[in-house]
Amino acid sequence: MIGFIGNAIQRFRTDASQFVHVTSSGLGETGPRGVRRGTTLVEVMFAIGIVSVGLLGVLLVIPVAGSRTTRGIIADQADRVGRNAIRDFEIRSMRQPNTWTRLTPSPLGYAEFPTKPTIAVPNPPPGNATITSRSFCIDPLFIAAHHSDAVANSTTAHANTEFFPYYAMSDVNRETRMQRISLRNRPGGPTGMSVSQAVDVFMAADDLAFDVPPDSTLPPIQNFSENTTKRQSEGQFSWLATLTPLQDTLINGATLAQNTDLYLLSIVVFHRRDMSMAMKYTDAAYAPADDGPDNERLVEVASFDSAGHGGGEILLRTRPGQPAEDLAVRSGDWLMLSARVTAPSNPIHFFRWYRVVSADTGIDGTGPFTRNVTLQGTDWNLIAALPNTLTQATLMNNVVAVYEKTIRLETSSLWTVR
Repeated sequence: MIGFIGNAIQRFRTDASQFVHVTSSGLGETGPRGVRRGTTLVEVMFAIGIVSVGLLGVLLVIPVAGSRTTRGIIADQADRVGRNAIRDFEIRSMRQPNTWTRLTPSPLGYAEFPTKPTIAVPNPPPGNATITSRSFCIDPLFIAAHHSDAVANSTTAHANTEFFPYYAMSDVNRETRMQRISLRNRPGGPTGMSVSQAVDVFMAADDLAFDVPPDSTLPPIQNFSENTTKRQSEGQFSWLATLTPLQDTLINGATLAQNTDLYLLSIVVFHRRDMSMAMKYTDAAYAPADDGPDNERLVEVASFDSAGHGGGEILLRTRPGQPAEDLAVRSGDWLMLSARVTAPSNPIHFFRWYRVVSADTGIDGTGPFTRNVTLQGTDWNLIAALPNTLTQATLMNNVVAVYEKTIRLETSSLWTVR
């Protein structure tokens, strides 16, 4: 027993020598002998490098998150604007032909729309012998702005102002566009909407304007009009409407039929729309009066890689002599496909809006330039029916949403005299 206790004491003394002993001065001594306790400079540098990479990743995520948040806010607001616009279209009787009027650039004024009907719709309202079954764009905000500018400068409006998209081509095969019209300033009124009237109807008022005081402890201050009765808005969201007959393409020899009763209403929502039509081409090949601006660009569809099913993959190509900037498009944008088909009696124009799902990062070629994009929407049936038809695409800046609905024109009602 005595020997066992002695061995245990000896082992305890050996193990205890491995620990730090406290001297009378209160300072610790290192142990075991030859071992240093602490962190080397290399380890500190590695730790700093790892932390720096992590912080850099956080810094990169912050702007991406901010951009995604902004796009989400814009999409949410565009959804409300689009749905409200469809209700406004119905409530304000915009599908009644007696509320329409078109701009005459020279002499500057307004006239009836349509003036030369080609296909009659049954039961026309009083004052319109027939209603043309053709596509048109209701855009009073654009027309009022250009009409007001022409009046202020004592000049005429440009001839392209009354068409959508805003361009002119000498080649009739590429002349695919619709009439841009306005609404009357009052029932039976002789002129179109004024700027203030168009702003009230075609510009959203939900994005309220506030002034932020320098003192962060004070709440934002709501902006009101001069008479302090109406809250002011930023006016960042606006809309227009395109109407096109639902096309029934029936190929039977040379026969091409068109539905003349049902129309497709497309509400096009903009965020910070630029309505100025300053021309960008000044070279001798393309005079300013013959081509369009940056915010309504026209390109051609070189090929449909998916046979037009659901839009699918297409190859966009600039028109002859046009720059690569015409193909500026990104995921989430919208474009309008159009085509001109020569029927036995008169040409028929086809229009349809599509959402851009993806677009190639690069633009190929040296002119004409090309770019692959993927579209989402309804089938473009003209590819199977008339494969040699030239299809074009209208690209517009700042289109954030398009809402569609099938409607019938109100050619008569309980309040109209037959």
